[in-house]
Amino acid sequence: MKKIIGILVVIVVVWFAWHIEIGQEQNETKNADIVETVSNTQENQEINQQKRVSLDGKTIGFLGDSLIKGYGNEKGGFMNYLSLELPNTMMNDASKSGSTITSNTGTDNIIMFNQVENLTGESKPEIVVLDGGANDIMGYALGFLNRDLQKEIGLVNQEIEGATQGESVIADLEAVVEKLKKELPDTPICYVQPFLLDNETISHLTDDENARNEIKLRRDTFFAEVQKMCAKWNIEYLDLAQNFTGTGNTYKQEDWIHINDAGYQLIMPILAQKLKDMMPYEKGENAYHALVIGNSITLEKGGIGMAATDKEHDYYYLLEQKLKQKYESLNMNRISAIDWEENRIISSRTDWLNEHFTEDLISNQDLVIFQLGDNCVPTESFEQSAIEMIEKVKEHSPNAKMIWVAMWFINEERLAMIPTICEKYGIDFINITDLVTEQYQSHIGEKRTGTKGEDITVGTREEAFHPNNEGMKIIAERIFKVLGIE
Repeated sequence: MKKIIGILVVIVVVWFAWHIEIGQEQNETKNADIVETVSNTQENQEINQQKRVSLDGKTIGFLGDSLIKGYGNEKGGFMNYLSLELPNTMMNDASKSGSTITSNTGTDNIIMFNQVENLTGESKPEIVVLDGGANDIMGYALGFLNRDLQKEIGLVNQEIEGATQGESVIADLEAVVEKLKKELPDTPICYVQPFLLDNETISHLTDDENARNEIKLRRDTFFAEVQKMCAKWNIEYLDLAQNFTGTGNTYKQEDWIHINDAGYQLIMPILAQKLKDMMPYEKGENAYHALVIGNSITLEKGGIGMAATDKEHDYYYLLEQKLKQKYESLNMNRISAIDWEENRIISSRTDWLNEHFTEDLISNQDLVIFQLGDNCVPTESFEQSAIEMIEKVKEHSPNAKMIWVAMWFINEERLAMIPTICEKYGIDFINITDLVTEQYQSHIGEKRTGTKGEDITVGTREEAFHPNNEGMKIIAERIFKVLGIE
């Protein structure tokens, strides 16, 4: 009997030791190590009652190479054909034939980065279409770019904010995107792939087997990384080239590279519909507007809250469905503020607010939920920054009901500050610290599915520490109770 009791004591001690260790990690844990900042994503706005803003009267901007410009085709390229599909729009075409992404190919006058300036002048576009990469993939192998200046395709760095650093094609493409995002922060962007560089095409471009193999390798790497880059920067990716598969050069010119009239006519209706679907929803006068500002529990890589198993099991989705039942028209958005949380400099947090809290995002809200406080270091500056955020929201949405949900990665000092702040500003405080138990946490190896069908596996203790489906459900239910919509 004593032996059994002794074993039980050991088990209990080990269990408590593990939880103490986790507790010590909580204060400094970056609970969004794999966060992807995704603001105002269309996927998270399944609002059937609302109409999208029309493209009529809007300006569409183009960046890219000869495939967009329409080299060799007497009727032109994207701008000309898309004008027929969307006759009430205006076009700003900055694309140039021969353009490369890489900045050191000897073609500095037509690199994509320099094209951005032509889009951000007086006639700024409301939506941007870009391609690029065809010349970077095959230019060296075919001998029309200086091989001494060749750059590797490179890999997208998913672990950091901002553009991937280094000497690579992908790094240079991300620099283009970063500049676009800075100059046109609220403008939807669509990367199009109109270049069918299949093996049949490559065989017509060169008889050199080494060149063929080089093109294939660069092609496969580039398009795989571009899709990762689009996901990272919340850019739509549209594969137009798939419509040419198995058709030889029916939709191409004799060079097997450039698109002919029939090809443009085939793909333009597809692009036109895509651009229509990318426009934001109208803000109807009678719509109920809700905004959720959170960290990785609200929005992380995959477009859902960590560690819900899919988009239908995070607390945001559950709240959205409940609000749809109550309100005839709903406009609901979520934004990740993990960068605001983790920034150690107060002035930098202010800069973040000024950049991301656009008037369109935070104005005229009926409900604002803050799910923040877990990652704010140092704690001493948290109160000042939190008040600054609240006051900025109140300035634009003075009548909004506000709720603060906290916290999962517990810090006692910050946890004590939040109710005081909430009381000062009339904000309802929801304490979720009692849910931080194994019962409501995920586990390593848990399979998750993102909004675009991507497979995600919980791989670290930090990820596994986040709320599971049951935890998410209870968080949502507590919000329901405060809103009186149980």
